[in-house]
Amino acid sequence: MALLLGDLWKVRFRLPALAALVMAALFTSLSLALGWMDSDCQEESNYFCIKVRERQIEGHRVLTLDQLLHSYVAMDDPSFLVYGYEKVTADLAALQYVRIDSFDTLFIGGGGYTMPRLIEMEYPDAAVEVIEIDPVVTQVAHSYLGLPQTTSIVTYNLDARMKIPDLPKGKYAMIAGDAFNDFSIPYHLTTLEFNQQVKELLAPGGLFVVNIVDNLNSGRFLRAYVHTLSRTFDHIYILQDEDLWEEDSRSNVTYVVVGTDQAINAEDLDRANRKSGRGTPVSRFMPQDIFDRWYRLENPILLTDGFVPVDQLIAPLYLRSR
Repeated sequence: MALLLGDLWKVRFRLPALAALVMAALFTSLSLALGWMDSDCQEESNYFCIKVRERQIEGHRVLTLDQLLHSYVAMDDPSFLVYGYEKVTADLAALQYVRIDSFDTLFIGGGGYTMPRLIEMEYPDAAVEVIEIDPVVTQVAHSYLGLPQTTSIVTYNLDARMKIPDLPKGKYAMIAGDAFNDFSIPYHLTTLEFNQQVKELLAPGGLFVVNIVDNLNSGRFLRAYVHTLSRTFDHIYILQDEDLWEEDSRSNVTYVVVGTDQAINAEDLDRANRKSGRGTPVSRFMPQDIFDRWYRLENPILLTDGFVPVDQLIAPLYLRSR
């Protein structure tokens, strides 16, 4: 740029300037020749460095978004689930399929499309919609992760906060939020105002199911999120696939938080999963006495559009992981 537009030859000390230009050109050429500037990303979007890698098991792939190992995918088997929170969400989906006549589902965050593909396969009459902000993530799911171009899943490549006001109210039996991780949380999807928008979309008895990564006792985000959700829904539950509620030694565990206006319990979940042919559910509800004791450990923050310090709340997770 200096050579073309900067009147380089008018510089008082021409030789040092020319030497710097030559060094820059040599460094650039060397970088290109040796691949120093090459990215190891499968795709790079406005939001993520996206990588897809084969696992040792043939036909199984792993999706990584930036540093987050987001999804394990079996190309020909949508029922293949690895993470505990996915199995819990599948249990809840079976419950809603049995309870509500029109099984319409909405997923906030597409990622590897693991759960939408499962719902599409196990419940062919279900309507499945996905809000995935990054169109490149959706393209990668089609190209590398077994999501067929002919899928019945409807995808909206928009920010969820922008799309949800346009969706029909009272339609969805289950809305699942899978847009949070332990390093990056879209804060505008955590607030009281957003929860109220989501509630308007739910059918009677509908569930709002959200994956939250935190440390149970020492973490602060999960408690703040539950406190905020309780201002919108009559019943709040915390689930995981293990009965480990009294310890804080496990780092950055994913919990499934459910908000609903119609109570659910383990017996409902068991009956529904057996009726739908899925067998015994893996989900474990946090016992009420433990929930009450945990909730009272501190005065949690109410997250609103005007005050939502999510980055500060999850900072200990990042520091602990380092």
